[in-house]
Amino acid sequence: MYQRFPKAPAIGIWLFWRPALIIYSPELVKRILLKDNYVFRDRFLSGGTHDPIGSLNIFTTNDPLWTVVRRRISAIFTASKLRALQPLVDTKSRQLIGRIQNTEDYSKLNLRTLFADYTTDVFGTAAFGVETNAIRTGEDPMRTITEAYMTFN
Repeated sequence: MYQRFPKAPAIGIWLFWRPALIIYSPELVKRILLKDNYVFRDRFLSGGTHDPIGSLNIFTTNDPLWTVVRRRISAIFTASKLRALQPLVDTKSRQLIGRIQNTEDYSKLNLRTLFADYTTDVFGTAAFGVETNAIRTGEDPMRTITEAYMTFN
């Protein structure tokens, strides 16, 4: 579709019996996610009610649950709170870059592990106030716990 309409900010399509939008413009994505989100409350896809993670995903929930989840997320991710996190993100990003630069053989970099360590450090400090060193050491108790938690059978 993108090749067929390369300059369009968005195109409309049909997903079976429901109309849908494919958004290409970053400005339009920002507007929809920040200002016009109330118009797009009901989704075609659903995480399912039995999925503990997917059932609360803002991109797959429908009203009235969507309104509750959106209200909770909006309170957490205010502009001032995100600005306050910027120094932490900058510090951890520099540590991540340092770890990558200190790697002798780039072909042995496991990106999944690398970014899981980064996420553990940022989220552990931001959400729980726990200083972690998963990026520097490659090991951390919080990383071990989250790895065990995210292992699905």
